[in-house]
Amino acid sequence: MFANHAESFKKKNSKAYPCIGQYIIPDDKIVEMGFGYYSDVKTMRNDRLYNYYMPLPEIIIKMADFENSYLYKIESDLYSYFVINELNDGDNEKYNEPIIDYFRGDPIDSGYLDYSYADIYYEMVYQLAKKDDIDLEKVAKISKNLDLYKEIRKFYKKK
Repeated sequence: MFANHAESFKKKNSKAYPCIGQYIIPDDKIVEMGFGYYSDVKTMRNDRLYNYYMPLPEIIIKMADFENSYLYKIESDLYSYFVINELNDGDNEKYNEPIIDYFRGDPIDSGYLDYSYADIYYEMVYQLAKKDDIDLEKVAKISKNLDLYKEIRKFYKKK
């Protein structure tokens, strides 16, 4: 769901997955919003869950419903337009895909103090995991029924 997670997976498996694909999947093809469990996940500010299998949000579709035409773009590196879900030339409106901009740590300058949705998601999971004695399955069950984009924005504003 978040491009940073694809980058994390790519770095871990650099020989097998040299590129990152951006897909536009029609809503009617999405069976479920679920979680996959991945190890070695960290942000540049937090690596406390690095040795655990962290639940990362995924969009689940049936293999029979997958079409190559869903591939929108492929790149060798993670660029900021992937992170914020920015498509080309007004395509966000065409495909009804929201841009999810960075959270600015400094309202004047962008850069190191900025947080992506994936960064804030990691912090949310970490805080929940601390409360539940690092029971990440419980964290995933709690998160499954949440509007993650909305909860991430709320979490950032509170913290």
